[in-house]
Amino acid sequence: MQDYIDKEQVEIVSHETHNKERLFYLPHHSVKEIANEETKCRLVFNASAHSPGHLSLNNALEIGPYLLPNIMATLLRFRLSKIATWKFIASRAAWRRGWGGGDA
Repeated sequence: MQDYIDKEQVEIVSHETHNKERLFYLPHHSVKEIANEETKCRLVFNASAHSPGHLSLNNALEIGPYLLPNIMATLLRFRLSKIATWKFIASRAAWRRGWGGGDA
């Protein structure tokens, strides 16, 4: 937790600040992993937790743009490409002849 404080990713809330501002608390707990005689401890945050009658941090944030590409458009572009189509046809022909050649 001290690393988060040093990097100014979190801050300690004083009692004076608690009464003046609307704050969102981010509940967290530690998860210990024991591997190869070494114990690693990491923090896990729960931004969906909320107090009764209040919003969670997830609900208080604004929704941003969808950053992942459209999967259908990506698949269609792949299938319409000459190289991808030829590779697919060649692998199907090899598969039908029993030569193995490809997953498709």
